[in-house]
Amino acid sequence: MFSVQKRNDMSKPITDIEISTLLQAMKAEPSGIAAMSALERQEYNRAAKARSRERQRQSVEAGAAKPNVDTARDLLADIAIMMLAADAVGSDTIMSALNRYYGGGGWPEQIKRRAKTGRLKTRILGRQSA
Repeated sequence: MFSVQKRNDMSKPITDIEISTLLQAMKAEPSGIAAMSALERQEYNRAAKARSRERQRQSVEAGAAKPNVDTARDLLADIAIMMLAADAVGSDTIMSALNRYYGGGGWPEQIKRRAKTGRLKTRILGRQSA
């Protein structure tokens, strides 16, 4: 692996040695993630995401969750589940959205029943200790 040094004085022309070093670095075999096959990269990304989820889960349990989109979605879903379970103000808006998305039918009512009976569980809010 070649090491390319940062130039401190950009006013001087680039030397042949610097050009040669840059060309060798560009031709060098990729390393790290870039050198992985598609299957290796997929496994690497899966393991990295699992580690990230575990760190996030631990921070949520400690009460110090770092803000991210996944946690925000889980929190909003938890709030909606809790509102449906309690028939809270605004739960009719949630039911209306469920009916629009699922085209009516029995599924939105089943979701509400599951929320009320506790069979539809929250992901974050219900897991925090009091």
